[in-house]
Order: sequence, then C-alpha cells, then structure tokens
Amino acid sequence: MTTEKTPPGLDAAVSNLISALSSPQHGAVGSALGDLVNTIDHLTGANLGAAATQFMGGIDLAAATKADATPIPPTRPVEGNSLGAEIDHLSQTIAARAGDDPKSSYTASLLAAGVEKCAKKLGEEAVETALAAAKGDKAAVAAEAGDLLYHLLVLLQATGVSGDAVAAALKSRRGVSGLDEKASRPQ
Repeated sequence: MTTEKTPPGLDAAVSNLISALSSPQHGAVGSALGDLVNTIDHLTGANLGAAATQFMGGIDLAAATKADATPIPPTRPVEGNSLGAEIDHLSQTIAARAGDDPKSSYTASLLAAGVEKCAKKLGEEAVETALAAAKGDKAAVAAEAGDLLYHLLVLLQATGVSGDAVAAALKSRRGVSGLDEKASRPQ
C-alpha cells in the first residue's frame, strides 16, 4: 500500500515556484511547477498533471534552434516515495539532460564522453558501494547506492537500453530460482 504525499497548500506552492524562479539549482523550477500542478489537482479533483505530461511530452523545445531535432518522448508521472519512483524520476531527468551542454551538465558530460567512460564510472561507484558496505556504514551505503544507480541509469542511456527492457528482463525471472536462472545461462 502506497501513501500519497499531500501536496502543499496553494499559497505555499505558488511561493515555492516564485522562490524557484530565482534559484540557481537545476530542476528547482520544474519541481516547484510540478508541486503547483499537483496542488491544483488535489484541490480541484482534476488531473492536470497527466494532461501537462502528455502536452509537454509532445513538445520539442530544442526544435526552435535545431532543424533536425526529434520529439521528446512523453514521460510517465512519477508518484510515491519508493525506490522505483525515484529511479523513474532519475531516469527521466537523465534522458532530459542528455542533449544539454556538457559544460553545464555532469550527465551530459558523461554521455558525451561515451559508453566506456560511463562504464568506468559505474565500476568505480560499485566498488565504493561495496567498500561502504564492508565498513558497515549504512549512511554511506545509501549514498553510494544512489550514486551507483545514477551511473547505471547513465550507462543505460549511453547504450540505448531502455528501463523497460531491463524491467522485462527482471520480470522474466520472477518466480525463478537465482541458482536455476544462473545455471540456464550459456557457458
């Protein structure tokens, strides 16, 4: 059972948006705007969030400057406080930043450096996560696991492997013993 987060009141949501407009933090405006839409949805019983997602998903803002731009794929609404919701949100953020200037976006700089660089960073984060676990530092494990998941999603973006493909691979293993699944792999 998931618990829905109650959106802030309308005044608070508007205030957050105004603050975000003057914030240098990347994504602050989008997050505050999302909170405002969720608040309006909550107060009115509407579903503006889904409509806005569909609308914005069909708009390619880069097309205004690039003649060969491709449409931005629609995103799915990210809800809840689960790891899955955070992975979905992070995956969407990475996809959105893929075309950004590598000088202003760490994600774009990794993707511009290529698959090998992304794979190397994933390996480094896996080692750091394992070391934190070996030390028994739960806070460090959580932080390093976050870095590991981020770099895994960047590598998936770099290789063109969708989250849906990974989900399908995982789903195909449901109910199968890990030992049996591993034994079934080609040698």
